[in-house]
Amino acid sequence: MANERLIISSFTFDPTNQSANLNIYKEVHTVGVVPSLNINVPFAFDQAETVAEVQRHAATAVIKLLREVIETLEKQ
Repeated sequence: MANERLIISSFTFDPTNQSANLNIYKEVHTVGVVPSLNINVPFAFDQAETVAEVQRHAATAVIKLLREVIETLEKQ
């Protein structure tokens, strides 16, 4: 069985475009292709919200998507 882990190599938060971008790859200590994903996570917010509220929306969207990514990569 391979020793593996998921690594977030970059994370950017773009409130102007209401999105967050993640680059995730699966580290596998065997010979072969390393699965990787570059994901843009859209999220909605009201212009009147505080920065903390907007960041919370982004974090919630990212966490939800990460759960889906982990499930997908674990099946590979």
